[in-house]
Amino acid sequence: MVEILKTWDIEVTQATLPRDFSKLGVVRAHSENGVRYVINQAESGAQVKKLISFEILNVNHNESTVVRTLSGRAQMAAYFIDRIDRPEILGTVSRDDTVLLIPNTHRSIPAIVNLVKQMMHEFSAEEE
Repeated sequence: MVEILKTWDIEVTQATLPRDFSKLGVVRAHSENGVRYVINQAESGAQVKKLISFEILNVNHNESTVVRTLSGRAQMAAYFIDRIDRPEILGTVSRDDTVLLIPNTHRSIPAIVNLVKQMMHEFSAEEE
């Protein structure tokens, strides 16, 4: 697996790979084609939530809500926000480091901002 990751310019050592996979919720699975690495569905949501909390930098609003993320991470944040399926959020539009959250009504914006702030702080609260 280390060699495959190197072809994608991802540097990792064999010693840290199992720990990294564990943090990401990746497990070995046996298939008819041999061993595969897959995301453990039971843990993947929690792992993604932890990652998203690190990737969101801030949230601002006026008549819409804008979330700023680390460079290149907005699409994952938007994907996660879309999947939490909150009625206040009609959808998202993402770029490289920005997510526009489209509310169902402007009155929902405070609830959406609070939701994003909870996401930002959730992982640090779990660690305490």
